[in-house]
Amino acid sequence: MKLKDYKELYKRLNNAEDVKVLCKEGKLTKDALFNILSQKIVRSATSRYYTVKRYGRDMVHEWLNKKSFLEIAERVHFPPVLTASIILQQYGISKKRFWKYITHLELVPDQRLKKELKEVAEKDFCYSPKAMVSQREHGNSVENIVKEWLMKQGIDFERENDLKKKYKKTPDFLLKKILKIDGEKIKWIECKGSFGDLVEIRRNTKKQFLPYTKMFGPGMVVYWHGFIEDTEIIEDVIVKDRSFFEQNIYTST
Repeated sequence: MKLKDYKELYKRLNNAEDVKVLCKEGKLTKDALFNILSQKIVRSATSRYYTVKRYGRDMVHEWLNKKSFLEIAERVHFPPVLTASIILQQYGISKKRFWKYITHLELVPDQRLKKELKEVAEKDFCYSPKAMVSQREHGNSVENIVKEWLMKQGIDFERENDLKKKYKKTPDFLLKKILKIDGEKIKWIECKGSFGDLVEIRRNTKKQFLPYTKMFGPGMVVYWHGFIEDTEIIEDVIVKDRSFFEQNIYTST
């Protein structure tokens, strides 16, 4: 996707209803649009967290006066689970106990609290326990697809867990022989179950791609849901998306 098109899409994408509209327009797949929306929500929540938290006592007052967590979250335009967490911390329930409650609703002693925690968990597709499990499972699924693809090509590799015993920073796959992709040699593959926009690419480059190239040489990054095509990335790193693994051709040296 071109940067100009992405900026327009990002501007229009603010809630689940926008996902439906943009999906019908054929902009991206539903999964890709939800991924981009999640990135947008998480970035906004991160930048606004302490601002919202300063009003924690006011939100407790609203809650004690029968406004639900969900109603308060909608008023302050903040993720429902995080809103409930802030309110309950101000009310005297620790963050640790909050996550225990929302993960195991059967442990919640109060019926109103149980009902409202269930509501925010069902509504929040970024911070709920279910969402976090889904994100983790999706990341594992992407790695498994890449693993199967490499095995079908007869490419031997080392996985991240084995590499951690020898290196401080480790890609998902370190290839035991050089692989040529589009005429470029690669020695490692890093998988991202996300969309690679400017923020993601810049952060990942600093924390991962640069160290990997210094340690292992050139490599490939997979942004499963797509990426900004006309953005700069460091030399010796090529970028692909899910469509690449629908192909079954490679050349190794």
